[in-house]
Amino acid sequence: MNRDARSSVWQSQRSWLVAAVLALSILVMEMVAADADLPFRPLVVFAFLVLGPGLAVTGFLRLADPGTELAVAVPLSLALDAVVAGVMSLIDAWQPTTGLVLSAVCTSVALALQLLQRMVIGVGR
Repeated sequence: MNRDARSSVWQSQRSWLVAAVLALSILVMEMVAADADLPFRPLVVFAFLVLGPGLAVTGFLRLADPGTELAVAVPLSLALDAVVAGVMSLIDAWQPTTGLVLSAVCTSVALALQLLQRMVIGVGR
């Protein structure tokens, strides 16, 4: 399979990943806002922090394959998480719950825009 065909397949399958991370983002917001004491909450929050913010950005870059996208998304997510934490520390307003919800809201908006864009203009463009 040539590069263009792989890129086309990845772009069409990426919508499922975007929808899954969007659902994860919404789940994180609900769990944190409700202060749910669930045994799997740390795992869900960790998965969101590692994948969510970066995938929200890399979707607009139109990377050709999933390996490249994940190789960019994971460190980008961690960097964005560090920026949020650094800003909260710098302005002396350390509130991790607020930072996490704000990050989840921004991620959700970006992912929803990606899904909307795919529905309006199509996957292959």
